[in-house]
Amino acid sequence: MDVRMARGQILEPGPAAAWLRLGRPLVDTEAASPLAQVASAADLVAGISQWAHPARLGFVNADLTINLRRAPRGDWMLVDALTLAGLMGTGYAVGQLHDRDGPVGQCVSSLLFEARG
Repeated sequence: MDVRMARGQILEPGPAAAWLRLGRPLVDTEAASPLAQVASAADLVAGISQWAHPARLGFVNADLTINLRRAPRGDWMLVDALTLAGLMGTGYAVGQLHDRDGPVGQCVSSLLFEARG
């Protein structure tokens, strides 16, 4: 995945935004479609915005929901992400999805957290 941070830092807690593009095709003989690009970018929503440094708190994506209001265009997708955690080891990451022409939709990933070290 090619990554260009637009706001924040991947390994720093807090909201962040990143432009993402698949670095290679999902299928060797075909270029990734804009739909594959936005789905792949959405899958990284919790990795873009951290609740805590990954050395302290690990997480697993329990699911991913993507809602699109229009068909995405192009190969670069922006995910503007926020991760929230509760007291019982659960939380979620939510992201606004954009292509170069503007808003495309949103994504939400349910998360299970576990302390490390």
